Amino acid sequence: MQYPTKRDLNTFVSLIQEGSYEITKYLPAISEDWYVSVMDCIGYVKSTTKYNPDDLCAETSRILYKIVKKHGLTDSNKRTGVIVAYVFLLLNSYAIANPNILKNAARQIARTKGRVNEELIISRVARKLSVAIVELDS
Repeated sequence: MQYPTKRDLNTFVSLIQEGSYEITKYLPAISEDWYVSVMDCIGYVKSTTKYNPDDLCAETSRILYKIVKKHGLTDSNKRTGVIVAYVFLLLNSYAIANPNILKNAARQIARTKGRVNEELIISRVARKLSVAIVELDS
């Protein structure tokens, strides 16, 4: 399983910023602090994987959960979580058929209090993703 690096995220953000895409207005404020916060969350997920390491949906859900719940950013935790989850899927040769599923999952995660039912929420998000991701052609 390939996890996003700072370079991967920088490349993705640069491609979006350089193009004339509608999504550009939804990008969070990208700074060195943004990268540090995101890489901390990814590092935590990598070091504490207790799920099947081949379960892409569970890992995607864990990354999304950790970024949204860590609140490492003053603003844009949900947007950042969605972006990083999306890049993680792309790096592993998958895409999400309906990006709103990631957006809605981030909102669901943000609405939970503290870390109550963390594993339950992650497994629910993983189930939703399992029917929403598609393998990219090699």
